[in-house]
Amino acid sequence: MRSSAAQGYVRPDIDLNPYVADDGVRFGDHWEDGPAPDEAYATISHPERFERIVLVANSIIEHLSARYEVTVEVDEDAESRVEERPAPDRRVTLTPASPHAAPISFDLYPSSVVLTCGLLSEFVHPDCMCDACDAQVITEVESLESEVFGVVDGGLSESVTGAVRLWKEHELDASGTSRTGRCVVFPEDKPVVKAARRALKEFGGEWAPWPLKSVVPAD
Repeated sequence: MRSSAAQGYVRPDIDLNPYVADDGVRFGDHWEDGPAPDEAYATISHPERFERIVLVANSIIEHLSARYEVTVEVDEDAESRVEERPAPDRRVTLTPASPHAAPISFDLYPSSVVLTCGLLSEFVHPDCMCDACDAQVITEVESLESEVFGVVDGGLSESVTGAVRLWKEHELDASGTSRTGRCVVFPEDKPVVKAARRALKEFGGEWAPWPLKSVVPAD
């Protein structure tokens, strides 16, 4: 299913063919015959292959900024949202003109992209660079594009459940498929999450599509 948000989008002209590791095997094909060895979980080979994900993220930002009524905020000194994660090189936040359309922040690192969508949802590309995960760049790129365009099309819903133990939950309809996520809220995050729950209840937690510019660039 073709996303409405993807109309007019052109992926940058970069090589997305599978990267070949030093052992001559393509990333993504290493552990077809069995589990990865223990040492693979502590080894990161050729993280530079993921630099192409950042190029794609920049193209998505440019596309959305031109097509939708959004405020674009660039922060070169942004702090990390997670204690164990370093600060990004740059954070670009796109905030739609409609208060019921989900904002998206792109935390851009040398070889990875972290998306923060709506009030609670996070998507990381790649989620892990270790040799055991054996991630392919094309898979990460396609997932990144699908998630962003799904949010822009109004496919994201978020909620907070529980009483004593709180849970953050999301569902994202993107490219004709549904993805769900659920994680427990740590005590130090409860004030922020409780505030998000109150905000989400005002409109049922189902984010609306982004508003288009009055004059949209020709596809």
